[in-house]
Amino acid sequence: MSAIRPWLWLLLLVSVGGAFWYRSTVPTKPESTKKQVTRAVFVTGGDSNFWKLTVLGAEAAAKAHNVELQVEMLTAAEQADEQLKLLAKIDHDAIDGCAVSPLDAEKQTPLLNSLAKDMHLVTFDSDASQSDRQYYVGTSNYNAGKFVGDMVRKALPEGGKVCVLIASLSKGNLQERIEGYEKSMQNAQADATETDPRWQTVAILTDDGDPAKAEQNVLQALQANEDLDCFVGLNGWQGPAILKGLADKDLLNKVKIVAFDEDPETLQGIVDGSVHATIAQDPFNYGYEAIRILACLQNNKTSELPSAKRGEINVNCEVIRQANVEEFKERLEKRLSPAGEQETPEEGESEATSSRTT
Repeated sequence: MSAIRPWLWLLLLVSVGGAFWYRSTVPTKPESTKKQVTRAVFVTGGDSNFWKLTVLGAEAAAKAHNVELQVEMLTAAEQADEQLKLLAKIDHDAIDGCAVSPLDAEKQTPLLNSLAKDMHLVTFDSDASQSDRQYYVGTSNYNAGKFVGDMVRKALPEGGKVCVLIASLSKGNLQERIEGYEKSMQNAQADATETDPRWQTVAILTDDGDPAKAEQNVLQALQANEDLDCFVGLNGWQGPAILKGLADKDLLNKVKIVAFDEDPETLQGIVDGSVHATIAQDPFNYGYEAIRILACLQNNKTSELPSAKRGEINVNCEVIRQANVEEFKERLEKRLSPAGEQETPEEGESEATSSRTT
């Protein structure tokens, strides 16, 4: 027995040593597999209901993807200088990713590129395609503009004079809307003579994001064109401005309206019949996808990102008319419900590259 014990001790020592050696050679589970916190800043292009919906989407994504979210909402629409100051204040050492809707892409590109050197950068609603951003989330504004033209033609089947209201002509997404609108009208006039077109755009008036100025533009256009047949608003605040201007002149339901976005007054105008149609985007999904993408980039989960040509992820827009306005309002109310009841976009929902018309 005593002769065997030394061998038992030797065997025990060899076993223990082998166990330590094995553990030293087998890699432990890396810390990166833990759910990482992504620190992100979300910069809007205004403070209207549209932008509030983008923030709700961003907050829903932050909750779902473990993101520490900082929201920077402008005090008014189209304030490019204010947005530039907010971007300049971002702490490069404290932020992992930035989502922004650029109001002046050309002017802001140098600053955006500076941010992109130290963090992930995603644009939404409006792009800065010449910058070093990694993804852009938004609708095809060119197609949305074509939808506007289609609705003008349906509102005025015999033709007529049209006035277009727009925030500015310097912002990329608005330039695309105008191009789409003009292309649609050109296609419609293929059989009309240049001297006597069926549809005539008599003015394109800018308001720099000021609803009061938009209303003044309505009155100016009516004064200059007593026989005006239709107003087009290519930004969300212009629908209510057109409604008010026409009401003041007792012209509701006499002059057609084609609007943009989902302002409650615009939707009620569709219910009442004073607005022919509006082109609705999906701002909630813009915000949700922008923050989800930042989280995936930060945590090396690029396999979960949709394939995107030039990094552009196209989210559907749709035409809202009387036939579908109530159903749309119900969906919108769900999106605006308390955070715990907010709807999370379906997997791959924002990968669609076509837009819906009704």
